[in-house]
Amino acid sequence: MDVQVCHIVFTPKYRRKIIYSQYRKSVGKILIRLYEYKGVEIIEGHLMKDHLHML
Repeated sequence: MDVQVCHIVFTPKYRRKIIYSQYRKSVGKILIRLYEYKGVEIIEGHLMKDHLHML
């Protein structure tokens, strides 16, 4: 069985600091649902104000 690990970084246009408060929870939930739908396992993730990292 092959295992692939990818480091993905999402950033808003112009790296604006918009991932906070109500958006922070929504973005996390949306990505988790998308990855579950696609059959992708999220090992670790970090949401910052201007970007997010997922492994």
